[in-house]
Amino acid sequence: MNKKPLKYKSYDELKFCSELDPKFIYQLKLLDSYRCYKHFTQIENQARLAELEGNDEEAYICYQRALELYQLIFDKKDKVFMQGKNGRDFYHKAKDMFTSIELLTENLKLRYDALLAVERNKNNFREEPNLNDSQQDFLELFIKPTSLLNYVEENNASILILDYRENKNQIIKCDLNIGEINVVQLEPSTIVLGSLLHCITKTLDISVRPYLEKISQFDLVILLGDLDDITNLNGTKTKILYEALTTYNRTNRLKHPPVILEDGFRGWELSYPCYTVSTKNVPVFEKTFDEQFSVWMEESKRVNRLNITYPNLSKLFDVKKTDFNDELEVPSSTKFKTSLSFADKLTPKRVFTDDERRTDNSIKAQFSLDSRPETASTNKKMPLIDRSKKPALPTMPIDSMENDNKFAVDDRSIRDKENLDLGRINNKRFAHPQVLGGARIASAGPSVAATVVPVHSTQPIPVQQPSRPTTPDRSTKKGILQQSQQIEPSAYFSSVYKFSLARIMEDSAYKRMKIKPGHTGLVNMGNTCFMNATLQALFHTPIFSQLFRGHCVANCINTKNSLGTKGIISGCFSALIDIAWSGEYSSIRPFIFLDMFAKRVNSTLADRQQHDAQEFQIYLLDALHEDTNRVDKRRPFEQNYDGSNLMASAEDYIKQSRHFSSSPVNDIFNLLTVSVLQCKSCSTRSACFEGLNQISVELPHNNLESGRIFRLKECLNTHFSTTTLDTPWDCPCCKSKQTATRTTKIWSLPKILIIHLKRFSFNSGRFVKNEVDVHFDIENFDLAPYTHPKSTFLPNKVEYNLFAVTNHTGTLNSGHYTSNVKNLQNENEWLHFDDENCTRIRNISSIVTKHAFLLYYVLGNSDDGKNDLL
Repeated sequence: MNKKPLKYKSYDELKFCSELDPKFIYQLKLLDSYRCYKHFTQIENQARLAELEGNDEEAYICYQRALELYQLIFDKKDKVFMQGKNGRDFYHKAKDMFTSIELLTENLKLRYDALLAVERNKNNFREEPNLNDSQQDFLELFIKPTSLLNYVEENNASILILDYRENKNQIIKCDLNIGEINVVQLEPSTIVLGSLLHCITKTLDISVRPYLEKISQFDLVILLGDLDDITNLNGTKTKILYEALTTYNRTNRLKHPPVILEDGFRGWELSYPCYTVSTKNVPVFEKTFDEQFSVWMEESKRVNRLNITYPNLSKLFDVKKTDFNDELEVPSSTKFKTSLSFADKLTPKRVFTDDERRTDNSIKAQFSLDSRPETASTNKKMPLIDRSKKPALPTMPIDSMENDNKFAVDDRSIRDKENLDLGRINNKRFAHPQVLGGARIASAGPSVAATVVPVHSTQPIPVQQPSRPTTPDRSTKKGILQQSQQIEPSAYFSSVYKFSLARIMEDSAYKRMKIKPGHTGLVNMGNTCFMNATLQALFHTPIFSQLFRGHCVANCINTKNSLGTKGIISGCFSALIDIAWSGEYSSIRPFIFLDMFAKRVNSTLADRQQHDAQEFQIYLLDALHEDTNRVDKRRPFEQNYDGSNLMASAEDYIKQSRHFSSSPVNDIFNLLTVSVLQCKSCSTRSACFEGLNQISVELPHNNLESGRIFRLKECLNTHFSTTTLDTPWDCPCCKSKQTATRTTKIWSLPKILIIHLKRFSFNSGRFVKNEVDVHFDIENFDLAPYTHPKSTFLPNKVEYNLFAVTNHTGTLNSGHYTSNVKNLQNENEWLHFDDENCTRIRNISSIVTKHAFLLYYVLGNSDDGKNDLL
């Protein structure tokens, strides 16, 4: 929403002007309730219309006058009116009006405070005499460190400092009680001529990228460079970064043009030495991958180890000698005479939660050897057991198992091996019995000894006739870090895949049942509907889902890429999508995926609060892209295209970008756009190419009473239309700042097109949702009108078919996400996913609603399904 400029200087002045004349109030008191209600309705409608048009001051005045009418009607205490139809409508309108007034008042106060801060900062900007116009405009944006800190504390502002100095022996570290100052370290080598914001973002670690992805939400962006870079304006990194954030930035528009810190870091150090630290004393932003991977695997081993108990070996039975493998298999033809229904009939004494199962102190006592019940056979002499050799289950004497009660095998673990053909889980243990989502049952009776068979990779520990098996000394085991250095690069992916597969099956055992593939829902773990809806859309995305199913992506993992997770997120996501398509679970609980996403990608999106589904999708696809990035060392390149030969410029850009960022994920989603800047004075042009994973379109603001329905094509026409730049362009021909226009078109189309309808906009300190009804095509959606006519990278037919929609109802702070997807592998039926619930959509026209938030299209025929990316 484009807010109209403020006419009043302060909130108090606006409030004074909104007050009614006492004589006019006296005349209103003489009216009856019905006539007062009529005036109340008219002025309340005017207030809402003004608010939709962005005129907050006029809306506030109308609301205040409607509030006066409300008070007059309320004071009359007209029971006949209040009990009638108009009285009920009056009650509901007044209730909504109070909410609107409260939000509008808060926003106006924030806007007036920001306006006052800008007026104050004008006196603090550096002024240099005897400079030409272009230099004067540029140097006006200098700000002193003291003025910056005062602005933050007085306005509770959020500041982002971009530090791109060559020498970073000392950095800014500022923790304030009021406001916040965030610092992002940029590599100077990545800032080259023609750099765009998204290119600079790609050079950062995925855990730091959220700052630049949300750069439009910061109140002020500060540029911190070297002193010589600040002094010399032409061709410096400061000038390049400034233009990347203003002239060439059309997606994340800043609230205020970037400001340069006066005197650089030296000026800050002289003013606030307490807010500077040496980089030697600052902990690394994130642990190195080997350390993080080692800690993570040790933690997962500890969690699994707590659920292991040992069999009662006081009575031995004869075992036929055979060759043993490292992996214990249970053939589907094997039938056990032992009843497998006891575990299901038992009532658990206590169901442990995930947090309790992860706490060492509370769980070790439950599963220690000393706490297990003693049996009459414990006093018998037991020979030495060589645990490096274990019998395969088919060779065990079945009668002995039944009569002596040696083992009790959970039926769920058998079905996991028989029915779920997802690759063998080589986790060196049986899945323990599951009751009510993972509670471990320890039977005290002699009828069933609920145990698991431990399998260890270390040598057997010599013992001398112990009365009970001892706990293995795991301190002698090789560290995870040492083991990881001796395996293939794809082992990171494989290890996480197997662990995640077992963990998801363990957490979702109570939801196991035969269903159609692709009908599996996702359990809401507390405000995770934004994640569930996005994952369902990605699960049903052609080509992409095939890439991550069945271990196919393992060959694409680049463990040399320091900006990715080296296969951790990809392995966990692959396990999740494999189980979702197995047809074995009505719903699954993706706790391990959320936990992994928080540790390796973005912890703020995993805090169990409501978030943006589109934002989650950006970070997830970005992490998967970095895991499969074919480029080991990025080569930043300049975009210095004059626009005279776009075809040659496009070929050069594509060639250069392959050495900067290239992955199978980008091959699926990436589309290429070209923006041409043209000076209105001399018609000089400049071209710039940009790769995107989605198209984010602004929505028109509609009067709710008109009920008009807009079409998606209208929004795209506006998005790809010629616009005038908000800031003057530094024309290379005129050698001065000139007014310029920008025209953006699509140069190459992706196989999968994602369109983001920008229903949320950040205005005056809060998000406002636009609920305008936008009609979109389900089939044969033509993008030819938005492509560049000179492009040679376009197919003959540029029509797309819809296969998924992410919907949002309510507000951002109190809303819910659902998804409608097309099951392309099962009769092309449309399904509606609401967290763990899956229902069939019979009326396809019901897919097009005003709640649509993300649209997913596939190019051409979606049934070919051939994946040529591997």
